[in-house]
Amino acid sequence: MLMTYRQFPHPVLNEFDSGYENAKFKSVVNTKLENGYININVNFILSCGYLESLIKVGLASYAVHLECKSTRFRMIEKSNESLINIDIDSKRVNKEIEVCCLIVANQNIDDFKSDDFIEDFNGVSFQIDRGEILAHDTDKIINIEKSGDSDKVPSIFAITFEEGKLKSPLNWQASGKKIIIKISKDNFTRYKQLAKMDNFRPALANILIIPVLTDIISVIKEDSEDGVYSLSSEDECYKVIEDKLVALGYESPKKLKSETSVSVAYQLLGNLLDNSLIALEDFIMEEEE
Repeated sequence: MLMTYRQFPHPVLNEFDSGYENAKFKSVVNTKLENGYININVNFILSCGYLESLIKVGLASYAVHLECKSTRFRMIEKSNESLINIDIDSKRVNKEIEVCCLIVANQNIDDFKSDDFIEDFNGVSFQIDRGEILAHDTDKIINIEKSGDSDKVPSIFAITFEEGKLKSPLNWQASGKKIIIKISKDNFTRYKQLAKMDNFRPALANILIIPVLTDIISVIKEDSEDGVYSLSSEDECYKVIEDKLVALGYESPKKLKSETSVSVAYQLLGNLLDNSLIALEDFIMEEEE
């Protein structure tokens, strides 16, 4: 919900055309990524006695509206304190978060007027409805940077289709830098439509990539010779997987064999199961609103 310049039916304290004199509203946003959570710290700076008094008696509050268009995540946090701390599970967001810092009315205000209004509004009062914006600062964007070797694993898979009737719902083959996953033409058409929506992509990976990756882990277990990984000598795509296995602590096929193949597949793709369920949950909640 990025705020742009617009006309309000009442004075709104902002940097555009607020209708206030000698009053200011600013916010300072600091973020950090820690233990899988994004911590957002917002410090409000308000210089307006009238708005401060409304907040003090509970008629208004500071508010932070967060939205991630990529995952359709959004939330609003309110407080009568000038400092708001928010922790977001990093699995719920991707690419960027839009941050809108506001002061909003908690209740209807029948006689909204301030000595800080510009001369044109001297002696004028306004009717304010609950939820209306009383002040807003310039919007901010938080860029989400998620790095790690697990990002490389999904990139080696390519989804395509195979004409005719398939003996199996999907087939796969290693081909140089890519692992080609083939599905029916009808399912490929469905896949392309669903893949356009960010909320469905983790679930699609669960449906298509996890079974293939599980199969590949089983092949690696069986074909590795003399206690070392050997498939990377056949196709480059296997090297990405084997390097990631080593990074996860599976230095040798012997250690790999102590785990089930499906468990290892999910480890290679990070929090895919959680991401899938959370993304679908967010989509359902969005549809219900």
